[in-house]
Amino acid sequence: MIDPTSAAASAGTRAIASALLKKSPARIAPRLGGREERREVYARYVRAHADAASFAQLLRTEKKLAPLVMGQGRIRALLSMTQERQTEMLSAYLEIRLVANPGPLAAADDLMSATSALMDSGPSTDDAVFLAALVKAMDAQRAFTDRCREDLWYSPQWWQLYRPSWWAAKWKQLRGK
Repeated sequence: MIDPTSAAASAGTRAIASALLKKSPARIAPRLGGREERREVYARYVRAHADAASFAQLLRTEKKLAPLVMGQGRIRALLSMTQERQTEMLSAYLEIRLVANPGPLAAADDLMSATSALMDSGPSTDDAVFLAALVKAMDAQRAFTDRCREDLWYSPQWWQLYRPSWWAAKWKQLRGK
């Protein structure tokens, strides 16, 4: 016969263990290489490149407005901020290399090249060259975002015929035009 005390203790232990396992970090954290983790990495990469492009424009404006007034302290501060942007871009790129699928990875390579060219062309070239580099970087960012959307299945895939919310939104969009 089973002792009632040990049966109650065993049931209590199972209940506590079950509750703790449900709250464990392994269940809460995103699956390695899963869509949620890739989405976070892709978003960090896009933010890093948007920040770098914006910073290149700031450098360009500073060069135009204050060539004679800029002191050594401001130059050092700008160099430090440039280094921070480049470090963040490289860190985000290395993270992309770790988790991205081949399509977004190829687009990330193109985006890295375009944004690096933009940062390099920033203060030293004429307006036409800078604008061409800026347009190329923005186009590369758009292409990267589109590749990420495909990779994360934000749009229906060819085999997904039944996606009622997506079809309803498309129908509303078509009727609204």
